[in-house]
Amino acid sequence: MTNRTKAGRSKAAPFGEATARLQAETLLIKRHDAEFKKLLVRKPHVVAVRDLVKRHGPEYGALVKDLRERLQVQRAIEAAGTAA
Repeated sequence: MTNRTKAGRSKAAPFGEATARLQAETLLIKRHDAEFKKLLVRKPHVVAVRDLVKRHGPEYGALVKDLRERLQVQRAIEAAGTAA
């Protein structure tokens, strides 16, 4: 699925969004390890991750939000360090 504007052009995701989502998926897998292992028996890895995210949507959303904020703070600190 692509992220498109009304004019049909691609709209870039905010910087660090993929990193935040990947880290949130990793944390979700660690928190629900037994459930994830059961899913892996029946499904490929990508489908198992998708299903785990669907089942624990609110928790995943909260993780992404927290990690996104942490990345923004980290980038601000790094930018301040390079500006000095």
